[in-house]
Amino acid sequence: MNINKYLINTLLLSITIFCLPFTAYAQDTFDPYDLFKGNSQENKTISDFNNSNTVNEESIHDRRIIIKLKDDHAFDVNHFNVQPVDDENQLGMDNMMIVTVPYPYNFEKIRHDIEKSSDVLYAEADTMSKASFVPSQQILKNQWYLNQIAMPKAWKVNEGNKDITIAVLDTGVNQDHPALKGRVKTGRNIIYNKNDATDDNGHGTHVAGIMAAHSNQMTGIDLNATILPIKVLDKKGNGPTSTIIKGIKYAMEQDVDVINMSYVNYSFSQAEEDILWEAYKKGIVLVGASGNDGRSSTGYPASYLPVISVSAADEQHERASFSNYGDWINLTAPGVNIFSTHVAGGYRSGSGTSFSAPIVSALAGMLKAQHDDWHPQEIEWALESTAKPLHQIEWEPQFGFGSVNAYKAFTATPTVTVDQSTNHPKKAMKLKPHDIVQDNLSLPLDMSWYQIEFEEAVNFSIKLSHLPKHLDLVGTLFEENGGELHKLKEMDQGNRGESESIKIALQPGTYYLSVHDYYGNWSKDVYQLKTTATEIDNSSNGFSDVSSYEKQINYLTEKKVIRGYGDGTFKPRKHVTRLQAVQMILNEMNIDVNNRPLKDPGFKDIDPSSYGYEHIATAVELGIIKGKNNNMFDSYGHLTRAQMAAIMVNAYELTGTSSKDFKDVPSNHWSYDVVNTLAANAITKGYEDNTFRPYNVVSREHFAVFLYNKIKN
Repeated sequence: MNINKYLINTLLLSITIFCLPFTAYAQDTFDPYDLFKGNSQENKTISDFNNSNTVNEESIHDRRIIIKLKDDHAFDVNHFNVQPVDDENQLGMDNMMIVTVPYPYNFEKIRHDIEKSSDVLYAEADTMSKASFVPSQQILKNQWYLNQIAMPKAWKVNEGNKDITIAVLDTGVNQDHPALKGRVKTGRNIIYNKNDATDDNGHGTHVAGIMAAHSNQMTGIDLNATILPIKVLDKKGNGPTSTIIKGIKYAMEQDVDVINMSYVNYSFSQAEEDILWEAYKKGIVLVGASGNDGRSSTGYPASYLPVISVSAADEQHERASFSNYGDWINLTAPGVNIFSTHVAGGYRSGSGTSFSAPIVSALAGMLKAQHDDWHPQEIEWALESTAKPLHQIEWEPQFGFGSVNAYKAFTATPTVTVDQSTNHPKKAMKLKPHDIVQDNLSLPLDMSWYQIEFEEAVNFSIKLSHLPKHLDLVGTLFEENGGELHKLKEMDQGNRGESESIKIALQPGTYYLSVHDYYGNWSKDVYQLKTTATEIDNSSNGFSDVSSYEKQINYLTEKKVIRGYGDGTFKPRKHVTRLQAVQMILNEMNIDVNNRPLKDPGFKDIDPSSYGYEHIATAVELGIIKGKNNNMFDSYGHLTRAQMAAIMVNAYELTGTSSKDFKDVPSNHWSYDVVNTLAANAITKGYEDNTFRPYNVVSREHFAVFLYNKIKN
């Protein structure tokens, strides 16, 4: 093999169109809900609960780790000294697995090492959830809470439907209880992998009775719905995240309409959030208990955005002293001395947000029976928009939108449906460069989309103001390119009720702006969106930091071979990366990487979800580049001037010999031939001292000069 050609191929690195790194989404497959993901991990405002990322090892189930692998990647358990869990089902999700860290290995160190692996998207502790229950010895003679939520009046409008199924993820249910007979399916015991969801704790039976009991001593809220018990908590009321994920998956497979989750865990799980989003997008209403520690706690699953988080109220319509509260609360329901079925037969009363959540779940099921075409967003809106607020304000952290009122919810009609909402870029409202728009978020997890086009380069500013006090709006700006949306910038500096704004330099093109609430809330009141645009002087392309090589940089910018950053700068002395080199050369060659079949280039450090994957795969297919000797591409590695010379000679198949020699590139230097060929094609003249400086990292402005010289010469 010719040594120079070998070096050229192995050095070929990358060159992005000089631009801010961004995330790309194909419009046809764009999932707007992705903008909400990650918001569930922490409160933005100050609370009295510090949600640390450090997990108490005592709360971890059998020292287990839940692992999410990248597509088509494998995981070597021996490399990390972990053991695969002997579970043929695992989590029932693609690219997911569970491993155990044996003693005496350090659990957190191994979890961290796994998460850093190039094969892994995330690795998280399999933490335990606890049933959210405060026992009470008092047995009430009547169900006071039915009057508080206006059920007697509501039953005249809606009694539910036997075709509605509410999954109870809990300790199981005693389906032989006289008040539950005929209303409970066999269900599934996820803990022991069998079709027997018998309750060995009592918590799940109490929850089920609130929703579906029928006897001369008590009545459930829904007079007809069916309960599907899914046992994910043991006889002590505890259950690991992995078991809960399997339970949610099972509920989805059974086509349930509502999932009630009356347990709490104070550790965020990406895997649990992912499966709940899947269930939500399938049309399942998700309801969770906020927890019973009497503090502003980010408890899960209630705090995941697709879940309706329910706090507890007492008979005086005040927040129960034990009930958690805070940024994530959506609704309140009675939760003190709640009369229901006892696992051993008979009845008892209990207190806790565990018994507030099933009230909301039952009402959600009845709304689904009444409106079978409603999405979970519309069902949640009906419950929230008709709830009784605590202090006559739309939302606040003690009660959320208020205490549920069944009759008002059953007679509510959305002013905007999911189908009418501008919740996708394809439904975007068109804006003018100078515009003032009043708009609102009409539904939970709603968003508004706007489109604006520029024929000239502009300095563009956006301001969101006059916000409802409880909304914390987030604006995200995208650029459309080749049918894909590329995320440019996000504005989220303020808190609830505070204005948001950005200023950004934009090139000619089509742009989209999305607006949503950080906590997924809505409001009947409007916000104001104001846009302004001023034309950029094209003589400098708006790059405030370019003072040298303006002609070359401006020329390549106009040809759309390179571009600046979103803040109107070019950053001329910033180093060029390997990926940037590839992108720039393909742009100059006018090769469309978006409309061609691509083969996996086989690099260990990139996959189809990686930024720039299409450019890298195309360059490999065309024979322009190869990876490094370790089968890595190293997209963001630096590029030396000698490596740059090798790339350009190889990519453009340059030939020729120059009489000019550089004193720091002798004839026995590996890069001598490629540097000499570059000089022969008038692409480089070197420095004034007759050096080429082959080991210097090439800058953005110098790469632009090399590429300009190649085009012109």
